[in-house]
Amino acid sequence: METLAVLLIILFLALLASIFGIKLGFRLQTERVPYVSSNAATIRLLLDNLKIPENAVFYDLGCGDGRILAAVKKRFPTVTTIGYERAWLPLVLGWLRFSKRGVELRNDDFFSADLRDATVVFCYLLPSMMARFSNVAKTMFKPGTQIVAHDFPLPGWTPIRVVRSEPHAKERTVLFFYQA
Repeated sequence: METLAVLLIILFLALLASIFGIKLGFRLQTERVPYVSSNAATIRLLLDNLKIPENAVFYDLGCGDGRILAAVKKRFPTVTTIGYERAWLPLVLGWLRFSKRGVELRNDDFFSADLRDATVVFCYLLPSMMARFSNVAKTMFKPGTQIVAHDFPLPGWTPIRVVRSEPHAKERTVLFFYQA
């Protein structure tokens, strides 16, 4: 009960900070990406097409509330799941929902993070951020690292596989699979 109270206070403070533009000692992100939650069909499509070895490290860049991380952790229990999110509201919601399920959520800039231990990296970012991430990914990841891009391709990379949702699906999804 105490943990819930603390998290609710954090959520309230983060909400106030966002309403009044208060910095709260955190760096403000320079490029905003809108929070767009992945739907259940997209998560199923991702899980059905992932090939993750045991004890892998799965990163979700711009993870929102962490629902993809939670689904990956449920399907692949030995995998370490780590998400990066700069927006406080979805991050706090994710902490409330998934922290006890072994999902790690970080409020930090993934561009400055050390992700070299990654086995799989998932990203659902705007095209401008995908271009920036493309440059980082070329030098950061070890050979064999899987990169999965949702809806927007990774500029300068050739996908090893492209998976599309069913043509009659309510919301269309494209997943681009790459290998470093």
